[in-house]
Amino acid sequence: MQIRCVMTVALIAAVAYPHSALGEKNLILKVRALPQQMVGPTGDLAEIEVREAFYERFPHIEISTLGRNDEPDILMMGAGGTKEFADKGKLLPLDGFVSRIPPDALAERVPEVLRPSAFFEGMDGKKRWWALPTMPYVYVLGYRKDLFRKCGLDPNRPPRDWPELLAAARKLTDPEAGTYGMGSIPNWSLHVDWYPFLAAAGGDTFVRDEEGNWKPAFGSPAAVEAAELFVELYARSWRDASGTARNGFVPDAPKSWRSWTLWKEGKVGMRLLELTDLGAYGAHDPDVVGIVPIPRFPGREQVHYVSGSLWGISSTVRGRNGYSTEEVIEAAWQYILFFRSDEAQRIRTRVCVERDDAWQVQPKYLVKYGYEEEIEKLSDDDAWSALYDRAMASGKAMPNAPGAVYAMFALIDCINLEKRGELGKTPEERKARIMWFLRCGADAAQEKIDAQARTRLLKRLAVPIVLAVAILLSAVVFCLFRRRKKRKKD
Repeated sequence: MQIRCVMTVALIAAVAYPHSALGEKNLILKVRALPQQMVGPTGDLAEIEVREAFYERFPHIEISTLGRNDEPDILMMGAGGTKEFADKGKLLPLDGFVSRIPPDALAERVPEVLRPSAFFEGMDGKKRWWALPTMPYVYVLGYRKDLFRKCGLDPNRPPRDWPELLAAARKLTDPEAGTYGMGSIPNWSLHVDWYPFLAAAGGDTFVRDEEGNWKPAFGSPAAVEAAELFVELYARSWRDASGTARNGFVPDAPKSWRSWTLWKEGKVGMRLLELTDLGAYGAHDPDVVGIVPIPRFPGREQVHYVSGSLWGISSTVRGRNGYSTEEVIEAAWQYILFFRSDEAQRIRTRVCVERDDAWQVQPKYLVKYGYEEEIEKLSDDDAWSALYDRAMASGKAMPNAPGAVYAMFALIDCINLEKRGELGKTPEERKARIMWFLRCGADAAQEKIDAQARTRLLKRLAVPIVLAVAILLSAVVFCLFRRRKKRKKD
């Protein structure tokens, strides 16, 4: 009986996990972190079920986080950073894989506004597919209605422009009570969260010149306006009710997890959130958290900032555990496709509904997957579904150009100087100093672009130069040979 049970288990394992059952190891795909489209317990459970569904379809593949000295097989990048990865030779072209996707399905997977971040010129000057969006999102302002009420602000009237944003941040900030106006942003992503405000002021990080080359544009008056806003939020000098000197309206929480903890605890009144294709990433109960467009620059139209997580396959992928390099690359592609597949979205929607968290899902998915009755339970705040669609149709994404990090360095320098009281004594002095830092950053970005252009030119000329030298050497050798032969005759 015992032997029969063992044989039965072995037979089941052979069907479900053929490689393992035959004594072979699974193909382990390595990622830097297990990805999620939603946060919180429901999000955790949904992603576990999505991975289980993937394993059922591909029983020989296993997704694992990095071990010591490991390199990821799948690179997860922001919309404005894919070109830097490609230019450094860290990405494999995906043209052969993308060509398998029907045009209609590809258009649905790749919003037009994010296409330049997925399909662009490499160092050889040829346009290729380098990544696919797996989680497109729109930046929005999330605000805690409970903290708004507590501080005497109207939760039904969140900030609509920059002056209102600063006024609300000031009123929400009470370091003695442990509350703050805005969630802090880690230094390494400061320029990413600054971009929506730069765009709102009418500026940009990079623009194309007449020849189609990228040129830094963040040394502009619009960039100064947006930088001043961040200097105010992070470093403005003020005194609280007890007369204690304070700087800015953000918590001193450089670690991103700490900033999220304060937000979830209701200690932070506002922060930028990501409104994804599926739902609101980082939001909570809509009775507690409101979602609105990012406040506009006074006197200008609303600008929606679109970004997203794009996945590509690392150029460092190698075969392992009896699998060839090509098989590992194919497995990585299948996981990229599955993560945002119809099956995966259906699973996430079902898990949300089953856990009474249907508010996390856009109504269009509730309708698509047969949960129309759940829409009636949603509050009026779920109009963010229309906000997402409107932003995807008319929004703006950060240019996919190298060197945006230099804008971040300029911002950090300005914030630190203001905290020390050294940015300038008058508004004019501060503006001039900010402009100087931004232009220095733009000059550094231009140097990087020029260096890459030189490298690209050398790569293009390398083959013709080598060929010309080879022909020249062959001609010299031929001439010498003929001369030597002629001497022998003489």
